[in-house]
Amino acid sequence: MKKLFHFLSLIVSTSITLSSCSATNNSNDGAINDSLSVVNVQSLMATPDSFLNQRMIVQGRCVHICKHGNRKMFLVNENDSVLLRVEASSRMGESFADSMLNTTVAVRGIFREQRINEETLQEYEYKHTAQLANIADTKFRDKLNDRCDIEKIASGQPAFLTFPQQIADFRQRIEARNNAEGRPYISLYYIDASAIVR
Repeated sequence: MKKLFHFLSLIVSTSITLSSCSATNNSNDGAINDSLSVVNVQSLMATPDSFLNQRMIVQGRCVHICKHGNRKMFLVNENDSVLLRVEASSRMGESFADSMLNTTVAVRGIFREQRINEETLQEYEYKHTAQLANIADTKFRDKLNDRCDIEKIASGQPAFLTFPQQIADFRQRIEARNNAEGRPYISLYYIDASAIVR
């Protein structure tokens, strides 16, 4: 009887060890725990710096999926006052299904910050100028770097339609933030999505 008890104890302890090893291996290969708490768009954007680079599940209503490859979608809170950009990563196939539009979705991913500073703006201007040099037709030149309306709203720029106006607005906002907070950049927040949870 004593040998049977030791044998069963050995089996139980081996099972516990193996299951804990497999759990460790899953977390090391980039899997994200689905038991993460769900954060809504409103709570997330109220204090974004406290969530930076954290894995989470964020929930909101999908109001737009960009038609340039379906790689960006935008979520809003319950009263449509807060907008959050979500970017599909290679871990999830790099696109969002059109069926998510106008539905409440939960997205698993990492909350990121995109910083726009003077160096970033100079890169944008350089690329824009190079692209303009390669386009002869003026009707296409006017549409170059034209972002969709929802993306402009998410960036705080709904009224600025031309590239030079967007750059001028960014410069003004960078200067204002630097004067007020000592940070010479503006922050645009987004979710680097790894999966659609529901």
